[in-house]
Formats: sequence, structure tokens, C-alpha cells
Amino acid sequence: MIISYCIPYRDRSDDLNQALPTVIRAAELSPPVEIVILDYGSQKELNLGIDYSEESPKFSLKIIKCPAPYYHMAHARNLSMLAGGGEYLVATCADVLLHVNFFRYIRDRIEQNNLVFMYGDIKYPGIVVCRKDEFVDSGGYDERFEFYGPEDKDLQARLKRRGGSSELIPDHLIGLIPTPDKKKVENYRLNISKHSMHKMMMPFYEENIRNNAIITNIGIEWGKHDLYIDSNN
Repeated sequence: MIISYCIPYRDRSDDLNQALPTVIRAAELSPPVEIVILDYGSQKELNLGIDYSEESPKFSLKIIKCPAPYYHMAHARNLSMLAGGGEYLVATCADVLLHVNFFRYIRDRIEQNNLVFMYGDIKYPGIVVCRKDEFVDSGGYDERFEFYGPEDKDLQARLKRRGGSSELIPDHLIGLIPTPDKKKVENYRLNISKHSMHKMMMPFYEENIRNNAIITNIGIEWGKHDLYIDSNN
């Protein structure tokens, strides 16, 4: 079973250079893992400070570029997940550090309990592990969530309503690089605070709760965009 670890980012290479070695160490302990890095319109070239082999039997590294004038949270997350070729996808961010046993634990729990998805709770609610076919059938992230907000809670809530078996990801398997809120909201279309962004996005989450939504992005080709592989990395 291949697990695709999907990281969308925009001009967060400093975080990536800290986080990626922890991802690779965890991947090497429990292969096969595909690491997907989606560059969503970065203004600076990505310079990974690590050595890697695309032919490694334990992990592969796929770097994809998406031209975009601004960062769009849900769209970037959807593109990174749809680019993943594994049976299971991990939605994450550039500032997430992994315990060395992360993939081993996730793989064991999925195989033992036939889990459809797993999700973070207290330490980092934004991380979701999901069977790819279920992610696609659910419509992925609701692309009305343009800004920083409860897009992660919305996806988790819809996956739960769809009836798939699930478990929490233990907190000790996830760490975070401390990133100021001001840094997190750079590159969005509106220059407003994280709190203001969250407030703007809440009505979409509340609407999906009221409607007991189990699918989103109905009637649109969600996650569509021109992508290309960065052959320089």
C-alpha cells in the first residue's frame, strides 16, 4: 500500500527544509511512501537542502508547480491530494514535523482496522489521512474556502457523515514548526488577519453542517488547474 504525503505550499521553503527530513526518515522506516510537494505560485525558487533519490525503493519525491497569483487554501490542498498516486493520501502543511514512527503507525492501523480515514485533533487538526477514492467521491475540500479557515474541520465532518471507519492520529506523532500567524496569511488575495479570514469562511462550514453535506464542489470541475512537474528537483 502506497501512502502519498501531500504538501501544498507557497514561499514556505524555510519550513519545508526543516520538515522534509523528518518526513523522509519516517518514510524510510515504513515504505513505500510518495512525497508530493505542490508549489502553488511561489515567487521564489524552491531550494531543498537535502539529497534524495527518485529511484529509492522506500520513497519517491514528486514536485509539481501550479501558477497562481494568490494562495487559495482549499484549491491548493485539493491539487496536492489529487496529484498523489497512493491508495491513501495525507493532507498536511509545510510546517508539520513527523515522528519517525508516523507512517508505520498509520499503515498498521489502516491495515488492522480497515480504516477509511484518520485525522488529527488537538495538536494539529489540519492533518487528515484518507483513502483516495473516498476523498475523490466526497469532492475533496470545499473550494469556497479560499482563505485560512475551518476547511479541515469541514472535510473531517463530511467524511464522518459518509460513514467511513475512522480513528484519531495520536498527538505524539505530529509536531509543528512555530510560525507566526502573520506569516501564515501571507500571499492570500486579501491582506487581512487569520482571525478575519476564519470569520469569513465560517458560514460555508455552518452551511454544510446544516445541510448534512456529504459531498461538496457539486457542479464544478473541482481541483482543476494547469500543473507541471518541476524537472529541476
